[in-house]
Amino acid sequence: NGQFIQPSSVAIDSRSFIYVSDTGNSRIQKFSQDMVYLEDFTLSTGNFTPFTLAFDSEDSIYVVDLSNQCVQKFDNEGNYVNSIGRYKLGNPRGLAINSSDIIYIVDHYYSKIYLYRTNGGLLGQMGNEGDQPGQFANPEGIAIDLDDDIYITDTNNHRVQKLTQTGEFLTSWGSKISSLGEFNHPRGLEVDDDGFILIADSENDRIQKFTPDGHLVGSIGEVIAAHNYDLILLEV
Repeated sequence: NGQFIQPSSVAIDSRSFIYVSDTGNSRIQKFSQDMVYLEDFTLSTGNFTPFTLAFDSEDSIYVVDLSNQCVQKFDNEGNYVNSIGRYKLGNPRGLAINSSDIIYIVDHYYSKIYLYRTNGGLLGQMGNEGDQPGQFANPEGIAIDLDDDIYITDTNNHRVQKLTQTGEFLTSWGSKISSLGEFNHPRGLEVDDDGFILIADSENDRIQKFTPDGHLVGSIGEVIAAHNYDLILLEV
């Protein structure tokens, strides 16, 4: 316990507990804010390949499960509740939940965003495959700001799109070049407490910071051999 094989995601709930997708060990590990191991949990039967994590307003835990191509829901004690999107999703990657507990799931394969209730009921979908505003090419990451606007890394279109919570296109920025403010396969992203957007520009080997309307604020990193695939903000 407290050891990992290919951990893929980290998330912090409202009580400051830290959860890690221990992907290679098919489990979620839970730690105190001081990084003391507390417990772990998994599915009781079948395969489980945890990936992205998110929480609702009750600190229930939602986990993208790559093996079953769905999202698994656990309560805040780690007990399994239900599956969401099973037999509907093609390749879920990004996951976020807004202030109304609407779940947004990024489907990398179908190039869509699916909206679900916490009980697993489908609410709708956003987008389809393409390069026009509101369309996607194998998107991966998603983040939601305090106004419930949505930011999506449109990975194979090498841009970030901003939508309203109902899917109305607001703006986008980026193209496939290495200049600052542009992207080469952006993947993970997060909104910080001040509303800035931080984006893992994976094949340009850097993290870029933007205002909510896409103006570049700064950049960390430079072109090296390693690639950035996920991003989370940790307060230390």
